[in-house]
Amino acid sequence: MRVRKKKNLAGRTERVSQMMIEEPRRMKGRWASLSGGRPVHLEIGCGKGRFAIETAKSEPDVFIVAIEMEPNVLVVAMENAAAAGVENLRFLSLDAATLDSCFASGEVACIYLNFSDPWPHSPARRLTSERFLASYRRVLWEEGELRFKTDNRALFEWSVQELERCGWRTQRLSRDIHGAEPLDGGVCTEYEERFMALGTPINYIAVLPPEGKPQETLALVPTEESAVIAELSLRVWRARFTPLRGRLDTAALIEKRRSVAAVEQLIREGNRFELFTIDGISAGMIATKKEEHSLLLEEYCVEQRFRGRGFGWMLLHRAERLALLAGADKILAVCPADDEKGLRIADALGFRRGETRDSDVLLEKTLPAGRWKYLLLDADNTLFDFDGAEHDAIGMVMRSAGLSDAEENRRLYSEINLSYWKKLERGEIGGEELRVARFRTLVETLGSEADPEELNRRYSDALVPCSRLFPGARELVETLGQTAVVAIITNGIPVIQRGRMARSGIAHLIDGFFISGELGASKPDPAYFDAVCAALGVEDRSKVLVVGDSLTSDIAGARNAGIPCCLYDPKGKHSPEDADFYVQSYEELIGLVCGG
Repeated sequence: MRVRKKKNLAGRTERVSQMMIEEPRRMKGRWASLSGGRPVHLEIGCGKGRFAIETAKSEPDVFIVAIEMEPNVLVVAMENAAAAGVENLRFLSLDAATLDSCFASGEVACIYLNFSDPWPHSPARRLTSERFLASYRRVLWEEGELRFKTDNRALFEWSVQELERCGWRTQRLSRDIHGAEPLDGGVCTEYEERFMALGTPINYIAVLPPEGKPQETLALVPTEESAVIAELSLRVWRARFTPLRGRLDTAALIEKRRSVAAVEQLIREGNRFELFTIDGISAGMIATKKEEHSLLLEEYCVEQRFRGRGFGWMLLHRAERLALLAGADKILAVCPADDEKGLRIADALGFRRGETRDSDVLLEKTLPAGRWKYLLLDADNTLFDFDGAEHDAIGMVMRSAGLSDAEENRRLYSEINLSYWKKLERGEIGGEELRVARFRTLVETLGSEADPEELNRRYSDALVPCSRLFPGARELVETLGQTAVVAIITNGIPVIQRGRMARSGIAHLIDGFFISGELGASKPDPAYFDAVCAALGVEDRSKVLVVGDSLTSDIAGARNAGIPCCLYDPKGKHSPEDADFYVQSYEELIGLVCGG
């Protein structure tokens, strides 16, 4: 359908700009701060906004994000929403296939697709096609629903088959929700009323995501599996890859059709290969080799279809991390003299241009020598705003269970939860026992008949999407990572902590993530720190610094293990004498680590 261009579009959009999320990518992992802890529901293709507006009115306990690509339609939807005065609704313009650029894993509770374009000649463009379903899967809660409504029977039947083929689990289905197969399909849209008046049946299906974890948006193939690396490396080289340049003779490898055994030989000679994948598709590769005090960046390339998405930056940043892990003093690489973009990236990352040989520019970056080689950063209330996430998550759980979410009840849970984590630190209770015991104590104290195991399940589901970093935490990790190997240490439940890390946006910036529930020991037990040091290859513990906010967990644990420690105390609750070093801000920590 042709959309008429609106007069004074820019001016009209500006007048309702408060309804628009201007930079949605900055919201990734932080939607809970905007929604006030309420579940986030997406409508993809909101049209003039009737469904989103009426849903926001009827469900004040959810937060609606309505997506519309056509600006002339979007402005009308925002004007309608502003006139309706709804506070739990915002709009954004975004390609639905790239939801995970703005929403972290598990950050969305529900997705609505209402009367989507059937694209009769382009099935791949349908919002229920496999590539879009993969996008939805990456951002939905584990039990988050996808709800699809349409008048187009052919599109509906095709979509049902596609959903089934991709493993989505049907919860409710009707081919005539207002007639022979009545079913609540939510607010009626303008299209829906029009088709109802014509006697056209409305089709509806609600589904849950496939069981199991979604594929990571970005994943590294384990370098220990040399045969896998070798096979994938050859596949990468033979595909439509564009080298950003390297020292290995890529063309010769392709021409001679080297075998897996040949690449394995390169690995045995000290070359390290890492493959980056997106949804299982090889997207980029780096090959490095340590020689004396330098790390040679032998090859780095990005598959053509993924160019322009920042992967070149990511690969070079990963090379820096590998150099620090290898104990190298500098990184050496080359770049074609006519590759202006590649040279700009190298300049921005601090590489110095050397002489030009055979149309290649030699690049060199000296790594700063920091006071410590390894930094072990505590997660909760050091990098992650755990108290804020807990406050939002427990409020959602209490409301869903019919309990009062008054502040005194939230504080009661926090006190109970903290007491059980202190027991864990003292070795008086195990992690699995802790999970349900805290809720058992809560319901007993409140005199409720709620099921503690069900409350724990709901809390686990809610805590991940409510999780967020403190402002400046990402920049802190990036800065510290320029001088040291950075790892995050945490007492916690693996499935929750890994979910929070996956949506944090800093997973690719760190060199290790160590969870007590996976190591078999908890802070402050020296065995926990022994396991971390062994995994990182630490030989001299005087070159390690533990940073955390807890005296009983982080500081006591570091001292038990003979590791220097720094107390992070932004609220000034403790004394500088309580640890080897003391800071109250990220700026002070950067000064301590990078300035000395």
